[in-house]
Order: sequence, then structure tokens, then C-alpha cells
Amino acid sequence: MIDYSRVFQTSLNIVKKQKSLVVPALIQFVIPLVLGTALLGATGAYSLISDLVTLDHELSTDKQFYLADPDNINDDKYTSEFFNYIGRDNKQSTYNDDFGERLAESGYDWSRFSSLLTIPNFILTGIVMFLIVVNILYFSCMQNAMITSTIGNTKSFGKVKSKSLFSRTNHYFFRFTGLIIFFYLLIMGTIITLFLIGLPLAFLSPLLLIPFIILAILGLVALGIFFNIRLLFITPALFLEDTTVGDSFRRSWKLSKERRRDTLIAAAIIIGCGYAINSLFANPFYESFFNFVFGGNIFQISLNFLLFVSFICLTAFVYTFQSIFLFTTYIECDDRRNL
Repeated sequence: MIDYSRVFQTSLNIVKKQKSLVVPALIQFVIPLVLGTALLGATGAYSLISDLVTLDHELSTDKQFYLADPDNINDDKYTSEFFNYIGRDNKQSTYNDDFGERLAESGYDWSRFSSLLTIPNFILTGIVMFLIVVNILYFSCMQNAMITSTIGNTKSFGKVKSKSLFSRTNHYFFRFTGLIIFFYLLIMGTIITLFLIGLPLAFLSPLLLIPFIILAILGLVALGIFFNIRLLFITPALFLEDTTVGDSFRRSWKLSKERRRDTLIAAAIIIGCGYAINSLFANPFYESFFNFVFGGNIFQISLNFLLFVSFICLTAFVYTFQSIFLFTTYIECDDRRNL
């Protein structure tokens, strides 16, 4: 069995010493946010959303003044107002209902959003979405190529490392893109198959459709877990072996079968890190960026900018660690290699 404490420490040391490995992840996160903000301005959505944010800030300020006033502590609704406000992101909070009432009172015109539904805006949105996808693919590939060169011990190591960073990225890019397309085709193929099976049931007996949908959802979850585990090493195999998508698929399938326990533990650690970072920092990350873009005074903008930079750096660090951990685990699982 793999010594995961050693793999963990090795991965952590690599990301600490090679901080440049974090840069592609930062770019990968920042560019979509910049492009998305630019899209809001170009399509005219920024001003409409800004009005909503202003009304939300007004409601939040009113709530804060009410809660901060000592004379209101004895009010019957004070306790509920307090918990509804501090838990306003929770679905059970009535804050959103209060916000809806504030919008109705202010006469906010939702029909203004219909002016955004124009052909130029659709084309511009499509272009931005395409650029975002290419950005994510390219800089993910760049980070994996950098990790490959940093760890070394690859068939093409001498050939690829001598090239520039962009040449190394381009060396893998189309195969990496094919790998991502393969995953999406696998998912879509499964969903379409289940849909084609369920469609006749809807006509034959609607009563059979409900249990089929439940079983289909459970089946999709089970298949998702199964394929995620069996194909856990497909990315490091593609880069470290410098091979094709098909060969990396076979290599990951074989290795995960031979080293089931190690694969399960590695998958649990990687998924756990991802879940932890999403649970703890996803909402503050996007909220700080949103408040930075639509912030009010200079103090709020500056504070949210500092929070945004902190959260994005931490997220990029954990994301990079996950990738390095996966690559080092692959090398440990492969009997032909040594760290």
C-alpha cells in the first residue's frame, strides 16, 4: 500500500518550492471572471444588475440598523430577524422574501431584461463562452505540462522539457482536449441511453416512469462514481506517458483495477479536498468578487478586492496541490516508476 503521508508531503513540498505551478490555475480562474464582467458591460446587463445590487445594499443596511438598535432587542420579531439576516444565504431564511417585497415597493421593472435578448448579445455571449472554455482547457493543460516537467520521469521528458512553456502546452493540448471531450461524450451517451429507455415507458405506463427516473438517477450517480475511480489516473497517464487518449484510458483502467485500495483512497483525498475548498470558500470567493465589481464606496471595494485575491490564491493553491497529488500518486501506484 502507498505511504500517503509521504505522497502528501511530497506534493506539498513541490507546490511550495515551485510556486509558478499555481500561476496557470490563477489565470484559469481570473480570465473567466474578467470576460464575464466585460460581457455584462458590453451587453448592457451591468446597469440592470447594479440596480438590483443597490436595492439589496439598501435592504441590508436597513436590517443592520434595526439589529444594531438596542431599543429593538425586546421586539417579538428581533430574534427571527437576526437569524434570518445572518443566515440570509440559507434557503430557509426569509431575507429573499423581504428582498422581493423591496423590489415590488421600488417598482423594479423586470421587463428591462428583455432588451438584452438581441442577436448581437447572443453572438457576443457565445464568443465569450467559447473563450472561457478554451482558457480553462489551455491553462489546465499548461499546469499539467508544468507538473510533468517538474516531476520528470516521463518518456518524453528530455524532449518536452527542452521546449518553451507554450510549446510544452501545445504538445499535449489537442490530446488533452480530446480527453475532456471523451468524458463529456461518455456522460452524454449514458444520459441519452437512459432517456431512450425511459421514453417508451412514458407512453406505455406513466406509473413506471417515476420509479425508472429514481433508478436512473441512482444509476447515474453510481456510474459517475465508478468511472471517476476507474479513470482517476487518465490525465497523469496522458501526460507522464506522453500517450494517446485511448492508451491513457486503458492504462488508468488497468492500474485502478490492480491498485483498487490505493485508487479509492486517492480518490477520497482528492474529492475531499475539492469538497472542502468548495464548501468553505466558494461562496465567499464569488461573493467578494461580486461585491468588488458592484461595490459601493472605496472602502468596500478595497476590502472585497483583498478578500477576492486571498480566496482566489488559496483556491488556486489547493487546486494545484490536488493535481500534483494525483500525479505523484500515479507514479507511486505504477510499479515501473519511482519518485
